[in-house]
Amino acid sequence: MFEDLPLDVATARAKERGKFLLIDFTATWCAPCAQMDKTTWKDAEVHAWVAEHAIAIQIDVDQHESLSEEWNVQSIPTVMLRKDAAELDRASGMRSAKQILTWLKNVSTGRTELDSLREFEESDVMARFKLVRTLVRSRHFDEALEHAVWLWEHSLEHEPNWTGVRLSYLMSEIDGLLKVHPPTRPRLEALRAEAKNFHDWVTLSQSLGLESEVVERVRSMSVAESFELELHRIRRVVDLLEERGEYLLLGNILQEPVALLREGGEILDHVLQKTAQHASEFPDVITTTAAEFRAEIDRRKLAFIRALEEAGRASEADDVRALEVTLRVPEVKK
Repeated sequence: MFEDLPLDVATARAKERGKFLLIDFTATWCAPCAQMDKTTWKDAEVHAWVAEHAIAIQIDVDQHESLSEEWNVQSIPTVMLRKDAAELDRASGMRSAKQILTWLKNVSTGRTELDSLREFEESDVMARFKLVRTLVRSRHFDEALEHAVWLWEHSLEHEPNWTGVRLSYLMSEIDGLLKVHPPTRPRLEALRAEAKNFHDWVTLSQSLGLESEVVERVRSMSVAESFELELHRIRRVVDLLEERGEYLLLGNILQEPVALLREGGEILDHVLQKTAQHASEFPDVITTTAAEFRAEIDRRKLAFIRALEEAGRASEADDVRALEVTLRVPEVKK
């Protein structure tokens, strides 16, 4: 389906034949890209649509870094549809044959993915989050910021289990906006001033580059207060204290360090097994991920030992030292 043509030749040919130019941005290491190559791009209906309406090429982002940067390709797979050298729309992320075909047909009739994404129920938190990501990538920053702030303030009212996504994936999108869209900063400062809990305040403080204020706030707390807030379960706090070498402070806030390390290891093990399932044909990815997770476990264990010893909790430091955190490394095909 994909023709082995340079971009300029493919663009000229599409214009000459009155067709769209379909570009699939990919890379050899991209597992979702490989999955689309096996499924989406082999689908008979997708083949038929492309044969009739488009010239299709694939571009390796590693071999065309300047083009990827110029066209703001921030993640792969990204599929772009162009006409007469102008971009009509793009779709990022793994897409099934049905999804890509629906998108192609919609765009060809003037309906972009944003048009579709903007139609959602107010209570549909994930739909709004998907809209935020697409708005950021299409550089609709004002609109993206409004929806991102709404999600920060109201998502848990509609989806109580969204806490982790809110503090990680949503915050990642907001951090991206902060770098490129100046109005983001005053909005975050206002949210921080009105933060309803310490975890939110820490998260917003770090985004704004106010880590020193977090450390001082923790330093001002009594041990009882830090235990009540369960600071040991706020990873941003633990990471920050470790990065700043505040081992005595870290040792004072730790509760049940052995259980905490074991729980962290179980989470990483779960992620590693999931990675192996989705990247089975990329053994280097699995091996590298396993090595990174092992290093993270060992680093955190050493940090806890030092922190507990500096806090005068020698017996607990010995318990951590004796702990073996299991990380199952999947077998990979060479």
